[in-house]
Amino acid sequence: MLKEKKFGEPQSAKLTWLPKNTAPINEDQARSLFKMIDVLEDNDDVQEVYANYEISEDIMERLSA
Repeated sequence: MLKEKKFGEPQSAKLTWLPKNTAPINEDQARSLFKMIDVLEDNDDVQEVYANYEISEDIMERLSA
């Protein structure tokens, strides 16, 4: 109640699933994983995509270049 007075009414609220355990993956695995996630997200029948991967920042920089 106090937060509503300070910040106003919330515009939306939803649960977010966070993994307890993550799996480190290398650059080749990351490429394949991102391709699979893209295919899943493009599928109209898929509503949400969750994963528990962990990618280092240097690999992310190489993949986004």
